[in-house]
Formats: sequence, structure tokens, C-alpha cells
Amino acid sequence: LYIAAPDGRLEKPAKVLSAFEKTCLLKPGESEKLTLTAKAMDFASFDEDLSAYILEQGEYGVFCGNSLDTAVKVGSFRLDADAVLRKTGSVNPPVEEFHKITKRDPEIRGGSKMVPLEQRIQVSAKRIAYEPQPLPAYKGKRITFPELKANHSLLEAFVAQMTDEELCRLNVCGGANWYMPWDDGSAGKSVALRKYKLPSIRVSDGNTGLNLNKPNIGLPSSTVMAATFNKALAFEVGKVIGEESGERGIAVNLGPGMNIHRNILNGRHPEYFSEDPYLAGAMAGHHGKGLVAAGTGCTYKHLFCNNSDTSRKGSHSIVSQRALREIYYKVFEVAIDVQMPTCVMTSYNAVNGLYPAESAEVLQRLVRGEWGFNGLIMTDWGTYDTVDPVEMVKAGNCWLTEGSPRYSKALLKAVREGRLSRSILERNVLHLVELVLRKA
Repeated sequence: LYIAAPDGRLEKPAKVLSAFEKTCLLKPGESEKLTLTAKAMDFASFDEDLSAYILEQGEYGVFCGNSLDTAVKVGSFRLDADAVLRKTGSVNPPVEEFHKITKRDPEIRGGSKMVPLEQRIQVSAKRIAYEPQPLPAYKGKRITFPELKANHSLLEAFVAQMTDEELCRLNVCGGANWYMPWDDGSAGKSVALRKYKLPSIRVSDGNTGLNLNKPNIGLPSSTVMAATFNKALAFEVGKVIGEESGERGIAVNLGPGMNIHRNILNGRHPEYFSEDPYLAGAMAGHHGKGLVAAGTGCTYKHLFCNNSDTSRKGSHSIVSQRALREIYYKVFEVAIDVQMPTCVMTSYNAVNGLYPAESAEVLQRLVRGEWGFNGLIMTDWGTYDTVDPVEMVKAGNCWLTEGSPRYSKALLKAVREGRLSRSILERNVLHLVELVLRKA
């Protein structure tokens, strides 16, 4: 189902994919009735002046078919006035002027360019402050993890009893297991604390299978899955990976990845789904739903604009608010509408003068605020190579991956120097312990 919105004050695409369904396997002579429902938010436009998703007045065409080229008009509806669907704040806007391609001015100017690594961010955006309320101080007897498991209401007290050093240790991943041939090859593990009998959990990559150094089930690439337009099949793929993860002791799968296909040279395309945010989000969401149904956590990644896996730690994208909202943020919003993820992962690349991993505006206002996400936020592996680890934790990144004791020490030094508050560490660790509680 495609919607053709009227060009008004805002230019519109010719048509926007807004719903799709797949029949079951039909025998000759059989038929099936499908109901396709397009939500207004899925064909809305983002008005940068209003900071709002809107539908402009005018006639909207409704087209149906098995492809954009063959879709035929099946109806229309008219709005007599503009409708504001959802007001938002401005999140991660560009901090410099740049040429936007429009129907009136389709000429390409500028575009991508290569610069020395030290010049990768020529304009830096201002970070906003994030300071959560501290947890109530705890002075009672030591609470152990088995006691917490028996009584989940002790969660805040369990975290509040920890020392600054212990909080810093938990805010950093316990390292990867893929270096030693005798280990399982998983991507990382949480730190265990014997003092509290807190166990460790393991995580692993894998959109198309469980990425371990042991034989496992291989599944079609995400791009192939998107081409099927089959949500039930995406669910089954996620479920198979989730079941095998459980058998192998993996608590959280680091997928599905759902960045947009923007450049044919992006080596991550087989892991991502599509160039269309609605298709990619719907299929990724059902993949994640399958993982969760099997008892394995899912991770939506990478926040945002990871358009090239090559040199991604030096990539800097300048993107309008409208493009972010209608393309790059939308894919995650569509997926979240299907399945709220267990975790989200930030990206290496910079967007509009700031790395998303160090942006409280992105992590707190958008991800936790607008999207209502209440799980674990983690960095991509080795993001601290180019981004200050203290700033990432200050923004609310709960887990620095893949981690080593040196980063725990860096966080502790920042606490003692007054550059990092204990309250941020507590909130970050709260999300980690809650995850361990659900998955251990």
C-alpha cells in the first residue's frame, strides 16, 4: 500500500510505502483476503519550522500493488486543513548551512569528501547536560544477587550499595571472547562481581546466524529477507537465532542491524534490510520479535547514519532534521512499534557535529524520551578509539564495549575529579543489572 501525499509547503515523494502484507502459501484456486492498514505517522512529513510531524491539507492518493511500478490507484481521501500529528523538539540538528536537493533545485553540490582523520568533524555541536536524580542512599546489610532475584523491588538498593569503583567496572564491558581459539567467540560479557554474587551474561552478533567460532545455523541475509516482504518469515528467522543463542548461553543478540541502504559500497548491506525505512523497520521489528519470543534479547543498531562500514570511525554525516526524522530515525521508530528492543547500540560515525554515542540529546530526549525506551544503551565495539569514554557515559551510554580495565579507571578518575557524577553511573548500572536480572 502506497500513499501519495500532496505537494504543499513541504515537497513530498511521489509515493511512500505505508503498509504491506503477505499471503500464506496458496494452492491453485485458493484465495486469501488481506487487510492493509496505513498509520498516519507512516506517511507524515516532518515540518522543521514547527518541529512536528504533519499531514498537509489536500488530496491523498491510495495505491495498491505488488511493486511501486505496478501499483494502481484504489482510492483517495482529502484533508481540508493541516493536521499536526506529533510535536517534538529538535534533536541533533545540523549546525552549518548546506545545499539541500529539492524538486525546484535538483543540482548536486558538495556531497561526500575525504579529509585527514583529524579534520573529520570540522564543526562541533554543543552537548546538552544530563543529570539524573541520584538513587536513595543505602546503608543496610549487603544485598546479594540471589536476594535481588527473589525480590526485584531491591533493585535500586542493590545498585546504590555499590562503591564508585564497582559502578565504573560495571559501566564497562568485560571484554570480548573472540580472540582465543578455545573460547566461544562471543562479542562480549558483563562484569561479574563475586562480592554480590552478580553473574556475567554474554552477547553475540548475528543477523544471519549466531556469530560464534562454532558451527551454527546459517540463514538468508537481511536484504534477501526484506525482498520477501514476509513478516512471519522474519519472525521465524529471529526465533531460530534466538533459540540457538539460548542453547549456546548467549543472553542478548547484537541485532538486528537496520541502517539504511544509502551507498552501494557499504559493506554492511547484507546485514541491513533496505533503502526504504518502513520496509526495513517492519522486517527488523519482526526479526527482533522472534528473538524475544525465543527468550533472547534483541539489539537495534546502529544509531544513526552508519552509511559506510569502511572508515566508519572517521565518518561525519551532515543531515537535515527532516531527513533524519523521515528516513534515519523512522526505521527505528517503525521497528519499535513492532517490538521494543532489549538494547540499542550507538554508531561510530558523527552526525551533525557530534557523535550520537556522546549525545544526551539523542540518547535521553529521543531514545528514552520520545521512544520510551527503558533498556540498556551500549556503544559499538571500540567506539572509545575516537570518542571520549567519559563523555559517552555522561550522555547515558550504559556499557562501553568491548571494554578493558583501563576504561573503568578512566571513569573512576573522572568521578574523583568531579567530571562524572555518581548519579549517572548509578542509572547506567541500574539498566545493566536489570538486564542481567532478566537474562541470567
